[in-house]
Amino acid sequence: MDTKASHVCGSCGGPSESRIQGSTKGVYCTQCDWAVVTTYFSEIQRDRTLYEVTISRGDFRDKQQIRAVSEIFGVNFLAARALLGTSSGAVLNGRATEIFDVRHALVVAGIPHEIVPYFKY
Repeated sequence: MDTKASHVCGSCGGPSESRIQGSTKGVYCTQCDWAVVTTYFSEIQRDRTLYEVTISRGDFRDKQQIRAVSEIFGVNFLAARALLGTSSGAVLNGRATEIFDVRHALVVAGIPHEIVPYFKY
């Protein structure tokens, strides 16, 4: 995410801008080399909650769903198809940054799932 806001340079008095780029947040002068920076971690990166994703009611005949489960769980095609066919549902645990990508893959593939506790990202 890259956000900008206007400020005055602490060295030359010229225009400066606030930026967040990756894990760095700071104020940078647009006229000289003055800058003040610090480390920045987004809320999802700071979230230490352990989430549980349960996949249920997937279609073990749908190749897109099988492929998604294969990538998420790191298993081959046959094992992924078996996971989709289980009545109890496949379970995966992880931190917020991992679960974010898993949830995206499940939504794209159209696989019903539940995340506990509530996942706000």
